[in-house]
Amino acid sequence: VNKVVLAGIDCSTNRMKMILLNIRSGKVVHDFKCLTKHSERNEVITVMEQSPAVDTIAAGTSLGRVHLLNLRHDVKLFTLNHSRRTKTGVVPVKVTALSFRTDGGAQRQGLAPLAVGRDDGDVSVWDLTPRDSEEDDDREGFGASKKMGRNKRDAQRTLLTTLSQLHRGGVSHLTYLPNEPLLLSSGTKSNSLVMTIFDSPDHSGRPLRSRVGHSAPPGVIRYLHPGSMGGGILANASDGTDASSCQILSAAGPRERTLRVFSTARSVLDKEYSQGKGLTKRARELGLGDRTELLLPEIVAFTTCEARNRDWGDLVTIHRDHAMAYVWSTRRGAQSGPVLRQSNWNVSAMKPPPPVRCHATSVCISSCGNFVLVG
Repeated sequence: VNKVVLAGIDCSTNRMKMILLNIRSGKVVHDFKCLTKHSERNEVITVMEQSPAVDTIAAGTSLGRVHLLNLRHDVKLFTLNHSRRTKTGVVPVKVTALSFRTDGGAQRQGLAPLAVGRDDGDVSVWDLTPRDSEEDDDREGFGASKKMGRNKRDAQRTLLTTLSQLHRGGVSHLTYLPNEPLLLSSGTKSNSLVMTIFDSPDHSGRPLRSRVGHSAPPGVIRYLHPGSMGGGILANASDGTDASSCQILSAAGPRERTLRVFSTARSVLDKEYSQGKGLTKRARELGLGDRTELLLPEIVAFTTCEARNRDWGDLVTIHRDHAMAYVWSTRRGAQSGPVLRQSNWNVSAMKPPPPVRCHATSVCISSCGNFVLVG
């Protein structure tokens, strides 16, 4: 192999440009023209991926387009378009990652899936197999061609599914595992790695495994139950200590505002503590960038006691510039209530908050697990 395809922008025209370069001689073998007449000013190619078909690649752009190109004949085969809806209308998204699926299951179903990662955190999965004309007519009766919003040539490719908000902050990389219906994805800002499996009859995907960490430096971190003397736990299999003893509780800083538990023995026990159902969906409905604005303020301190964890919450947190303390259950991995406050303090954000002198700065739980002191 002595040739590579390079993509960039032509400074003289501010349009995207692709060349075939011989890396041994350093000479340009071919200057591709198939995208010149279809590109817009300041539109650049952001990612390219070799397809399983010979001499064919996919090229994603900064305006949400994915072009399938035949390099041998310098021809654009078709284009897939991507966009998102905002309060001001429909705007294009940036394509950040591409990957072709090659397993036998897709081939037996007559599918040629292409996964497209976007900078809004969604992953679109397309079937590149052209549909029959009769099938097109049937789908047009149900408004399929209108939904696609493409020209006639592009509408022959089907959008199989969209994995919404798979990675908050954008998708960094996509890879279909060889000969497997498994898609491995990583996030740009989410500090997460997700494996998605496509085993449903409707071709939709579901998360199979994931590894998620804080997307910003944590503010408070310590063992979940540090022992009666507060000196941490010495995990030892000989005395019956299990993996739950090796869990670390970590509170994120102001940029993320989440509470997570990590296990140093079994990563399957890693999880984020829930602050309510459907926060991501609600944030999208309210037009917010992400769910962070709906979360509690940054945690500045927490305390735990496992003496009564089967009866009620065993974790209490206090938050920056916030008066109330919140009770959590480490067994459920979520808030369990109640909100600890004075009777005359307002819980609703629509009402005046307690005075600044009442903000909590320290917290401690009794060894019996029945009482909490908040300073």
